[in-house]
Amino acid sequence: MKVLIVALPQKISKNQFEPLELAPMAIYLLASILMKNKHEVSIIDPCEFIQYEHKGDIEELCAQYIMKKISSKDIQLIAFSVNSFNWSNTKVIIQRIADNFPDVKIALGGLHPSIFDKHVLESSDAHIVMRGEGEKIIVNLCNALEYNMTLEGVKGITYKLNGNVLRNEDEIELTVEEMENTPYPAYELLPSSNPYTQLPVETSRGCRFSCAFCSIPHRRNWRGLSVEHVIKRVKHALQFKDNINRGTRLLFVDDCFTANGERAINVFKKLHRLYGYTEKVFIEARVTDILKNQILQNIPLQMVSSMQIGVECGYNEGLKKIRKGLTVEQLFSALEILKQYQFDKHCFLSIMFFLNSLYRFVYINRTFRQRNIFPCECTDFSQTDSGIHTYENSKIPVCKMQA
Repeated sequence: MKVLIVALPQKISKNQFEPLELAPMAIYLLASILMKNKHEVSIIDPCEFIQYEHKGDIEELCAQYIMKKISSKDIQLIAFSVNSFNWSNTKVIIQRIADNFPDVKIALGGLHPSIFDKHVLESSDAHIVMRGEGEKIIVNLCNALEYNMTLEGVKGITYKLNGNVLRNEDEIELTVEEMENTPYPAYELLPSSNPYTQLPVETSRGCRFSCAFCSIPHRRNWRGLSVEHVIKRVKHALQFKDNINRGTRLLFVDDCFTANGERAINVFKKLHRLYGYTEKVFIEARVTDILKNQILQNIPLQMVSSMQIGVECGYNEGLKKIRKGLTVEQLFSALEILKQYQFDKHCFLSIMFFLNSLYRFVYINRTFRQRNIFPCECTDFSQTDSGIHTYENSKIPVCKMQA
């Protein structure tokens, strides 16, 4: 089957997209899987749409670009990678494609359509949503469409049929063995001219916790690849470091790289033996992992370009309500370890204050500043309903704090 995979960048103004730094791993991973299963795959990378900034009707120009690819490649299925930030412009472009190519099937994947599957189908011209992990679903879907089979047996999809929206049973999440046997992302398909500064590598998936605010789909289901397979993935990614224009930094896209402290330490020790300090890696960590696993004490910190730590709330009552599984006192203890190893300037804390008074915000802000923790970015999401958990009468400013 001839498949086109597309990911649109987020718009930040009428005629401008967000800056792009990280290559989109998901579309290259799915392309690799489809090619292994004998399907013909084309990709339109988000950076290919940057050329249309400030040139007029940006959605129309992007739609025309996609439609030229559909015509030239005789595309049968177009799969859009969608999140909550690019859905608005993706939806507009889907309508224009559907008007011009009524026989081309349009599928959606990603977190936003996985959560709001029925809504996005009822409010757009898309035909199918692939919910959750797409590695198995997209192959089964393409096989069914190619041989004109009913979609009733394709697990993990929601689809339109005769004016109705039908929802099949969920696909089973990948096991660690299945993840380790998945083909590597087809980074050889990256556009030769691109703005990316980082290459993504996945070493684990999911989280062992279930915080109330969190949108990740794999709660209490952390799956970590073996050290051997992590190293293989890093080696694969580094083959393509010349495919990005500036820098060669790797970014581990894991929801929580440090969930298994021993594994995290062994990954970095092996990388250090192979590359010394020539390769830098971004990781995401948990406060409790830093405290109990002695990770910072046992890895070569010069290899860590930066570290993000999700705290999400600046006071204990709020942390308890969102089921974060840590306290402010534990956070400050972790910061002392970061300072001890002179890593505090490379660590960013993502903090969401669930507040019900201006006094509480001022008090917390003063407490953090007294410990030399300053906000580098602050956005006010007042009266925000995430669709997952709502707090009555809450103001929710979101701060990323640099230690």
